[in-house]
Amino acid sequence: MLDVGVPREKLFVVHNGYDGDLFKPDVDGREARERYGLSDDPVVIYSSTFWEFERKQHETAFAALGQVFREVPNARLLLTGREVSDVVGALRDAGVWGRVVRPGFVAREEMPQLIAAADLALH
Repeated sequence: MLDVGVPREKLFVVHNGYDGDLFKPDVDGREARERYGLSDDPVVIYSSTFWEFERKQHETAFAALGQVFREVPNARLLLTGREVSDVVGALRDAGVWGRVVRPGFVAREEMPQLIAAADLALH
């Protein structure tokens, strides 16, 4: 960014990592399961920003989930992130739309409970 003329004082780096105070192994996901009607079904959580440049990765992930869901008929997809109409089409194409629970964009503080509610996290 500096090479293209962005002033240093306008740059801020967010390093990859996690917040150990927020994301703990003892977080309980039962309340989130109840809130979103997930019962005891196997749950995969998929979180993304759903930008257009990520579209191919989402299509690949949804296609793989379609195969998994054919083997595990009661599996559910907990899909978090901003609302994007193109995602619905990709989910339908993969045959998983009917098993999707969409809380939409959720606050960062809610994510540990959603992840704890899932049996598998896909990112």
